[in-house]
Amino acid sequence: MINLNGGDNTPPTRKEKMRRINITRRTANLDTIRHTVSFKSKNKFISYLRDNYSFHGVLLLADKVWDLNVGAKYQQDNYTFSIQSKRRTGDKIVNNYLIGEQL
Repeated sequence: MINLNGGDNTPPTRKEKMRRINITRRTANLDTIRHTVSFKSKNKFISYLRDNYSFHGVLLLADKVWDLNVGAKYQQDNYTFSIQSKRRTGDKIVNNYLIGEQL
């Protein structure tokens, strides 16, 4: 959670949409591992990809995933990306905290 009452954190505008993104990986023994993460901006998604994965062409990958429609999928390597939802971040504020925001 991010406190919206200080620092560089400003309240979200009505135009911002938070993305809930499913990242699914198929392992060598055909197990699937799914993570669902939320991002308020594409830049935070790019940072997350760079910090947690070793994809080539992170900017292109982020552009393709960020622009997906809800329910659509994009595959790269052994990963499948899909958008679970797009919502205005203003709908996620509770007690001055932004719920579901990826730091």
